[in-house]
Amino acid sequence: MIAHPITQPVQAWQWNGQHSAAWPFWVRTSCVLIEYELFHDRQSGRQVVNQGEWLVRDLDGEVNFYTPEEFGREFAAHAPS
Repeated sequence: MIAHPITQPVQAWQWNGQHSAAWPFWVRTSCVLIEYELFHDRQSGRQVVNQGEWLVRDLDGEVNFYTPEEFGREFAAHAPS
């Protein structure tokens, strides 16, 4: 759950099993693929990113991930028209 409204531009990428060559640079530098599972390295430790989840990077470089439902709810109002 996001405790504050989204007010700044973000970069978003959805994990759907793509080969690492297709990942954006910021995903390649914060994630690792181990036996077909994507892991995101966080300060609190390594976490699995489930297929279909969105990785979202803010201007400060912080990366969070969201289920498709959470992503739609949090970012739909900010999508370009």
